[in-house]
Amino acid sequence: MSRLRRILALILLSTIVLTGSSQTVLALSEAQLEFFAENNILFFDPEGGRCSTSGGVGSVTVSGDTAEEMIWSGLYSYGFTPAQVAGIMGNIAGESAGNPVRHEQELMNSHWRGGAFDLFANAGTSYGIGLVQWSFGRRVGFMNHVRDNAPDLVRYFLQPEIYSRGAPTGNQFIARVQERGGNIEDVRRLMALSLEYVIKELHNQTTYHNGTPRNREGSNVPRHSSGRPAPSVFPSGATEMEVLTQLTTLELASEFFLFSFEVPCSVLNSPACRARGGGTYESYWRAANHRAGHARRYYDQFAGTSIVGGGGVCTSGWGGGDMNATAIEFAWDCSPRSSRCQPVDNPKPAYLAALQELGFTDFRDRGIRITGASCDVFVATVARITGTDPDFPPTGTSIQLTYLANSPLWEEIPNLRNTSNLQGGEVLVLNGHIMIIVNYNGAWQTAHASINHRTAERGPPPMFSDSRGMYRIFRRAGT
Repeated sequence: MSRLRRILALILLSTIVLTGSSQTVLALSEAQLEFFAENNILFFDPEGGRCSTSGGVGSVTVSGDTAEEMIWSGLYSYGFTPAQVAGIMGNIAGESAGNPVRHEQELMNSHWRGGAFDLFANAGTSYGIGLVQWSFGRRVGFMNHVRDNAPDLVRYFLQPEIYSRGAPTGNQFIARVQERGGNIEDVRRLMALSLEYVIKELHNQTTYHNGTPRNREGSNVPRHSSGRPAPSVFPSGATEMEVLTQLTTLELASEFFLFSFEVPCSVLNSPACRARGGGTYESYWRAANHRAGHARRYYDQFAGTSIVGGGGVCTSGWGGGDMNATAIEFAWDCSPRSSRCQPVDNPKPAYLAALQELGFTDFRDRGIRITGASCDVFVATVARITGTDPDFPPTGTSIQLTYLANSPLWEEIPNLRNTSNLQGGEVLVLNGHIMIIVNYNGAWQTAHASINHRTAERGPPPMFSDSRGMYRIFRRAGT
């Protein structure tokens, strides 16, 4: 059972949105509940389910009654492996102990002063907030994310004397909410929004690992007194998400998240941090080993288990229904190279999950299982899984071209042989090949695959013709 299937099973169980009202859902039979448990499907009471409309870069579904259950289920539902989930959770434990509204204690005592400190401003101040203690401009971005998607939840951040004083853990925060007549569903929503923002940042932050690893602060790994760098050199990747999802052990996942995403003073090789005893080889590994210990504890507790009951909160789905964002999510970044950058049988984990959900991993060409290494299957997967076109033909570029030309869901755009009239997420097609045009941080690229040659990848700019003729361009009607 794929992780994406678990996600969709959860979404099907409930159609309640964060700001909407409940709708009728089918009750689950005992046989269905048993099937879910046997197949390690995370599920929840549909009467408690809510789905945010926040738009994000992928589904996050939060279930359970404890802070640990909520965080594990949310990260796992997105598609991280248990080792990767544990690595992230080990860092969350080190930052906030799972409290989604925790203020950085030292700075709260000196800066908050009854609300004088504006969490939505002061981007130049290191004042940590939330699950991963977002600070500086990242704090402002996160707080705006909460206010834009669930303004009723902002109040929990504005009462640190109740919900943050004394550094309460996530479970202590839950208890304080309930003691004051609050709804645990608010906690699940806070967790879902927080994890969604973590994922958004992982997608948007570029990492640099060219011999000497550097984190998002631009700092080198602290060095041993002999001048040797810290031993872990992470695989290359355009974003933190692409590096993280290549890591196979919880120790590496925990260390990478600490070094590249969190960047506390213990690992930040700067004069200010060195003055506080950080930024050294010893402080780096002291922090890394401490967080890996938390990660191991969570892995041993949750890996291979199902989190049952306790309501559920889910965010909006692959790419928020956006073909541009989802094509970027599913395709390896091969922009530095002209040849294929990954083996034909190595689709990105998120793409593989979508292929499995749609049953597309079983397609064969001349008896060979293609596992997503096919241009037509890639485009069909993105179109279907985003909900852009659930009936998009799964195979055959000639069939897909005819379908696009005749479907009222699509409109043809003139091929001007340049990008002046393009939008990300449009389809380039001729009889023999099909691709998706993507706009990645302002750069025009194509995302595509090739039968038995390459799995989904992106990088080259749009090609408007080849030896087979001119490509035709199609856009989802009304966009």
